[in-house]
Amino acid sequence: MTDTEARIVAVKWHDANTQAGWSSEADLPKPSPVVSVGWLVVDATDYIVICGTFDRQHKPGTGEAWNSSLAIPRGMIKEIQEVDMVVGEDF
Repeated sequence: MTDTEARIVAVKWHDANTQAGWSSEADLPKPSPVVSVGWLVVDATDYIVICGTFDRQHKPGTGEAWNSSLAIPRGMIKEIQEVDMVVGEDF
């Protein structure tokens, strides 16, 4: 898949949160609502992968075109919106 074939999406999801040390119940961490934007490279049944960078100078077939990847389990995703933007091949 290339950057011109992949859709650009904004993903609203809840990220896990952690805290070390003693805390009262009221001070325990809660999931963090976040928004991530990138090319939707993997759209699997139980997760997606978005990437923020595509290298147009990569060697075809090497699988090394994508960078800044983020895998998000479907159970953490609240909403996915397609971003109305097309990156042309001459960009």
